[in-house]
Amino acid sequence: MNELQSLVSGAEAAARAADGDSGYERGLVAAGLGAAQAATARDDPDAVLAALAPVARLARETLRGEGSGLLEPGVWPWADLYAEALVGIGRTADADVFLRPHEQRAARGPASALARLARARGRIEAARGRPDEAETAFRRGLTALAGLTMPFETALLELAFGEFLRDQGRTADAAPILDAAHTRFTALGAAPSARRARRASGGGADRERYRAGLTAQEAVVARLVADGRSNKEVAAELFLSVKTVEFHLGNVYRKLGVRSRRDLHVHLNTA
Repeated sequence: MNELQSLVSGAEAAARAADGDSGYERGLVAAGLGAAQAATARDDPDAVLAALAPVARLARETLRGEGSGLLEPGVWPWADLYAEALVGIGRTADADVFLRPHEQRAARGPASALARLARARGRIEAARGRPDEAETAFRRGLTALAGLTMPFETALLELAFGEFLRDQGRTADAAPILDAAHTRFTALGAAPSARRARRASGGGADRERYRAGLTAQEAVVARLVADGRSNKEVAAELFLSVKTVEFHLGNVYRKLGVRSRRDLHVHLNTA
């Protein structure tokens, strides 16, 4: 089962347990969500909105959302995709208005819902020209996911955050985050998303100076270790064995000319 099938089937099971949606409604939402996820990976906001139009209509019609899994946080993960797509076609004000009630409900929901909506909020604030608020939202989302085994959601947040940092001209900061997203998407078999992360990482002098000849995976391992993760934590986060992490870390030390984790932290944060 691939990442998209897992996401949709998990949401469908949650919806059955949460609110007893009819089979027709579940099928409609699952189909729309699947198409929207695929369109999101292609970076096609018009297709996302078209796929989710029946879902949005159903959400409005079902008792204004009361008791409906379509608006309950953590049940059907569609609101973040819809809001981001609105931003993607320039309807930022509409995205803001749409997202607010979902954010209010998410205050009582699971961390995964908070993270998804924080990602959408970050994109909205970035589009509104409010970089401080955007960065706060992205970091809030990453904090919500800390300690959870949700690599796909983490990668989506990293991609959004990395694209934001790149657009702000902070390419050295963006590079390791986008590389981490690419590594996670690749490990999950999410090829379209991995390609988008690779395109987003681009090039540039700051990026090349940071990478210093490191492979994408070495760069991700280097950043995580420099941020204080143990080898075991890095292995769990990237779906690698501890020995593989040790191998990559040895290459990082050799290529960057450092001898310890402390030296690595100093090198990457003063380059």
